[in-house]
Amino acid sequence: MNACSQQPAENCVHALRQRDEQLMARVDSIMNPSADAPPEAKRKALEVLLPEEELLFRDARQCDFGNDLTAYQYWHRGRLKFSGKIEMALKKLDQ
Repeated sequence: MNACSQQPAENCVHALRQRDEQLMARVDSIMNPSADAPPEAKRKALEVLLPEEELLFRDARQCDFGNDLTAYQYWHRGRLKFSGKIEMALKKLDQ
């Protein structure tokens, strides 16, 4: 995966959003209450995705959002400011 700082702003924003949506869909499918997987299997699956989320966050920090204030705020005042969805799901499994 290329760092977004090497892409034009429009491509960077689109690529980040696409990666974020795909990752969140995978997390949701793992944490789905109807999933029959035991908590330890869910934990292992989430731990595999954690480096991917960390890479996504790193790329978002390096992205030049240009004039796209909405995307900038989504990342810098939302996703990057708080714990990631994977980290929160892992904490939920601990409870």
